[in-house]
Parts: sequence; structure tokens; C-alpha cells
Amino acid sequence: MSARRALAQLRDLQLLQVAERAVAGNALAVARDEEMATIATARQAEADLSASADHWYAALAGVHCSPEMRTAWGDQILRAEAVAAVRHQAAEAAGRDCSDREDQWRTIDARTRAIDHAMDDLRRDAERRDEEKRLATLAARVTFDWLAA
Repeated sequence: MSARRALAQLRDLQLLQVAERAVAGNALAVARDEEMATIATARQAEADLSASADHWYAALAGVHCSPEMRTAWGDQILRAEAVAAVRHQAAEAAGRDCSDREDQWRTIDARTRAIDHAMDDLRRDAERRDEEKRLATLAARVTFDWLAA
């Protein structure tokens, strides 16, 4: 295969890799946004849990609070703990997904850079061969002119 044909094929492959890197970059940005959103909801769930615990402790300390109200506040704490646990797990899953997307993007980026370097090397080799051909043609012409004189 000629260097020119290989260079053309690498150029096509480079276009595909650049598009794939752009898609992976967008997926990474979406994953980061989702991670930030799930972290925010997990923090909100922890704040709700803390507020429920404060209400329950206040109800326990109060003299005029009925046992039914204390039980209701305790149930609310249990629900808030369950919600906080689920949201914390969702935040961890989003973090893992973001990390996986970043690894994919880095892999694609490395391949794209490798193709760029290969194209540069092929381009330099093709230019060097062209220059050598021009010099050989010029040398042959000079030699022919010298012999003819």
C-alpha cells in the first residue's frame, strides 16, 4: 500500500475517531451533570433526615407531645433514612458511571492522538520520499547535462 493511500485511510479513521471522541466527551459531560445532581439530592436527603431527627428529639423533650406524635416522628426518621440511603447509593452509582465514562473518553482520546502521530509520521515520510525523488531527478538531469556537454 502506498503511503498516500495509507495517509488517506488514516485521515478517514481520524475523522471517525474525532467524532467518537466528541460523542464520548458529551456523554462524559452528561454523566458529570447527573453525578452533581444525584450528589445534591443525596445532600438534601441527609438534610431532611437531620431535620426529622431534630423534630423527633424536640418531640421527645417536649412535655405536651403525645406518644402517637412521637411514633409518627420516629416513622418519619425511618423513611428519611431509607430515602437518604437510596439517594446515597444513586450518587455512588453516578460517580462510578462518571468514572467509567471518563475512562472511555481517555481511551478514545489516546487512540485519536496515536492516529494523529501516525499521520504526522506518514506525512513526513511521504514528503521525504517526494523530496528524494525530486533530488534524484535533478541529479539525473544534471548528470545527463554534464555528460552531454
